[in-house]
Amino acid sequence: MTELIPVRKRGRPKRAEEFVAPTPETRAKLQRDQVSDLLKQGELTPDQERAARKIHSFSLALQRGMFPQSRIRPAAPTPSKELPQAPLERLDEHDDAHWSQVYRPWAGAMRMRIVSRQPPLSSFRLVDSIVNENFSADRISAQYDLPKDRILKSLRSALDSYISYKRE
Repeated sequence: MTELIPVRKRGRPKRAEEFVAPTPETRAKLQRDQVSDLLKQGELTPDQERAARKIHSFSLALQRGMFPQSRIRPAAPTPSKELPQAPLERLDEHDDAHWSQVYRPWAGAMRMRIVSRQPPLSSFRLVDSIVNENFSADRISAQYDLPKDRILKSLRSALDSYISYKRE
């Protein structure tokens, strides 16, 4: 009788030995962290790497306030005359002090510091591209037709400037 009942195998069926390339979305998620790579290559100091991490985390804090947030609300809306909060109004006290004393003055100064005139590239845009958008120095070098050492020198200078604003 047991020969009549098929035996089921546990687990997933084995796949064919074909290689399927990852989708562009998956590939984008699997990019290496450029700041860590620059630290490993000796292009950045640990202080500069920490400054880049702080810039990234603060940029995320600013972006958190830019998009509507889903909140569970009562079934019947209560009448309110409160206006929605702007991104800067959503910052906590520590982040608010960091915004006014460090990030805002630094960002203003970096926007004025030009790395390339044609196409335009400021130090702030350079830091944003590498730290927040995770672009490699090689990619920026090719995009703006600049030598890689100039890109890295400008990045180090901008991060050192951030450190000096933070110490003041």
